Amino acid sequence: MKKWLLVLSSVLFFSSAYAEKNYTFNNNLKKAYEKIMQLKLEEANQIIKSERRSNPSNLMNEFIADYIDYYSLLVNGSSSQFKKLERNKDIRLKKMQGGDFMSPYYLYTKAEIKIHWAILRTQYGDKLTAFRELRSAYKLLESNQKKFPKFIANKKSLGMLRTIFSAIPPEYQWSTRAMGVSRDFNRGHKEIQEVLNYSKKYKFIFEKEARIIYSFLLLSVKNDEVKAWKMINHASIDPKTSLLACFIQMRVAMKIRKNTIAIRLIENRPKSNGYLDIPQMNYWLGVAKMRTLDKKANTYLKQYINSNSSPDYIKSSYLYLAYYEQLFGTVVNKKKYINLCKTKGSSKNYEDKKAAVFSNDLYPKTLLKAQLLFNGGYYSRSSKMLKTINVTVYKKKKNQIRYYFLSARAADKGGNTEQASSFYKKAITAGKDTKYYYVCQSALNLGELYEIKKNKLEAKKYYNICLKLKSDRHQSGYHKKAKAGLKRLK
Repeated sequence: MKKWLLVLSSVLFFSSAYAEKNYTFNNNLKKAYEKIMQLKLEEANQIIKSERRSNPSNLMNEFIADYIDYYSLLVNGSSSQFKKLERNKDIRLKKMQGGDFMSPYYLYTKAEIKIHWAILRTQYGDKLTAFRELRSAYKLLESNQKKFPKFIANKKSLGMLRTIFSAIPPEYQWSTRAMGVSRDFNRGHKEIQEVLNYSKKYKFIFEKEARIIYSFLLLSVKNDEVKAWKMINHASIDPKTSLLACFIQMRVAMKIRKNTIAIRLIENRPKSNGYLDIPQMNYWLGVAKMRTLDKKANTYLKQYINSNSSPDYIKSSYLYLAYYEQLFGTVVNKKKYINLCKTKGSSKNYEDKKAAVFSNDLYPKTLLKAQLLFNGGYYSRSSKMLKTINVTVYKKKKNQIRYYFLSARAADKGGNTEQASSFYKKAITAGKDTKYYYVCQSALNLGELYEIKKNKLEAKKYYNICLKLKSDRHQSGYHKKAKAGLKRLK
């Protein structure tokens, strides 16, 4: 009896200790979260400070505070700022350990914090640690799903992770199996869709977050531009009142070549004092203006360089300034910016990595104009520009192949598939003994065109040609798609 009473008293003690730490998503914290989703971070921070004073035992204070670090670093961070704020992660996770383990938020909040910092880590260079953190978050969410199968927020994040893991290249898929994580895109898609369907019937505070996540996953994993834009261009994602909504819509628009929309979003973004200042907006506006061949584009790129403390997008900014000088300026200035592209900034993000490569090999002037117009989605203007080029003037074989490939892409996107097929074939013929990615992609695109036309023989022919070609970029991705095409045609 004494032993039983001792056990009972211990259970009651620990239960009361845990009960002191709670997860109360009260109206003030919901308001703080909404402010964060608008990028009114200072207002959100003041609400959280007030809540910490009045409700110090509420662990949701720490959870919502983590969103402030996450979004500030995501849209406006630097490596030094990341190192400074990163210590908050372990502090918050340690506090979460004292929470009520009978709450669905106990494992969920810890998983979300790990996901935030894993995503940030990929931006600042430590991808191996990021993968470990995502795996740890996945395990927490899986366990939480078993305990609380009706907790809808859990599916938002679990679906996201399954989808992310599904995008791991074939040569690294062993790592997901070894670490016991699911790489099932269809299951992840279904879980996120459940969340969105739930939000149609009930008020779900994480709906915007789910839409943002899913839009990027559709774009990066499935390359489904139509669905990605439909997902993010939704009434709940309002760029007039939310700077984050504006930023995210702009980034998606830039990726899918809706350049005119991207410019409008940036120029009409919310600008009151309450919103976070995002120097990166000037970079993207400069890029978007370059894609229209606007002579004011250099102004925004220089503003970004001069007002930014982060090394991100610096190399890319200087490369675009070199392009600007090639189109509208002087050879001296072009060389100056090429040198700055090579010596300034970092090569951690995709745009800067591209800039480091492309700074060694600039396009000829008219071909550059056509490429910029194509990147903006101005396909007819790009095709018209390409028609003014006599390809025989290009002494470098690479520029000839670039011309054929870009002509094919512009015709393809413009709906002229016959002309596209002709130019793709010319690119393959001209570059069959090279490793330029234009050639491998041309074969893949031809296979896809013939598959759409239900010409199985020609589709198989060009998928097989794609598999035989080497590529200096994205080879595994091209070959994976070609193999998938052949599998469909069996």
